[in-house]
Amino acid sequence: MRRTLLRTFCAVLVLSALGLLFASSVPTDANAASRLEEVKKRGKFLAGIRIGMAPYGLVDSSGQTVGFEMDLAREFAKRLGVELETVSVTGATRVPMVESGKVDATFGGLGHTRKREETVDFTIPYMLEGDKLLVKKGSPIRSYRDLVGKTVSAAQGTISEEVLRKAQPQAKIVRFQDLPQAFLALKQGLADAWVSTDFVFSSYVNKNPGEFEIVGEYLIEYPIAVGIPENDSKWRDALNHMLQDMEEDGTFAKIFDKWMGKDSEYKLDVPKLSRWPK
Repeated sequence: MRRTLLRTFCAVLVLSALGLLFASSVPTDANAASRLEEVKKRGKFLAGIRIGMAPYGLVDSSGQTVGFEMDLAREFAKRLGVELETVSVTGATRVPMVESGKVDATFGGLGHTRKREETVDFTIPYMLEGDKLLVKKGSPIRSYRDLVGKTVSAAQGTISEEVLRKAQPQAKIVRFQDLPQAFLALKQGLADAWVSTDFVFSSYVNKNPGEFEIVGEYLIEYPIAVGIPENDSKWRDALNHMLQDMEEDGTFAKIFDKWMGKDSEYKLDVPKLSRWPK
């Protein structure tokens, strides 16, 4: 019995020693190369931009990708001293593209949630948005309470769908690839309402005067931030510090005013970013 126990104990010691030896040979997160070094070595900043989500990202009359987050990504690349290469993402692909390492960061109007934080990290937020409903003018639907048995369109990969399911489980939600398709469903009468952010809605309401209206209270409010790979504090700090520097030197306000602030149709006040002492 003693010999058996002794052999077992010795085996455990050997396995433990091997485990320690193996662990010491595997690089830790602290020693792993940061995305910051990768980007600078590559000479390109791969930014995921969501098209069709004005004014975050859209294609202008000349076929060029423009928008608030496009300008923001361009400013990051400039401060990193590298070229900007954009990668088109959708509501459904913007997080997986970061997870798989196909982009260095995603600028897809991404809401910072606990669920998303399980797979990606976030910079400091630069916007606050909230989900509401868009309906045709004169619709009897005034809030989520009126959606029992009604059809609601939603874009894939958004928080909106999940939020509405919790608020009104008796609504029938139809998912579309992205925002323009979800809006088209409402316009063509295939849906009774569309769930998304009031900020997104404002663009469609302005382009279709007198046809649609935003109704109901906020289903949820959440911050918008840049999505980045997990467990890379050096990369996150670099982007955060650049955002803070942009606010300090006025660049952020200039970009914001152009697309969302006083120089745009939205006339929103420039948000105040989180800043830490140097």
